[in-house]
Amino acid sequence: MTFLDLWVTGGGNNQTGWGNEEYDSLIEQATNELDVEARQEMFYRCEEILFEEYPILPTYWRADSYSYNTDKIVGGERITTFQTKFFWAEVAG
Repeated sequence: MTFLDLWVTGGGNNQTGWGNEEYDSLIEQATNELDVEARQEMFYRCEEILFEEYPILPTYWRADSYSYNTDKIVGGERITTFQTKFFWAEVAG
């Protein structure tokens, strides 16, 4: 539920002005649902509603994309979490 309840109508973090009665009802039901599978189905439906109506869109992706020429950089290890670092790599001659 961590993020799905952010978008309920009139919620303190919902600054979009968007609202949907079915969505609100599903969030309320999921809050009290003890059956994990039933709760998950409610969450899936909430996600579908968000994807159908687009009240929010991601504008930032917390990762960088890099490409490199494997003919010029050989061997070594690469770490690409938020930046690319090469360890024990060599530049081909």
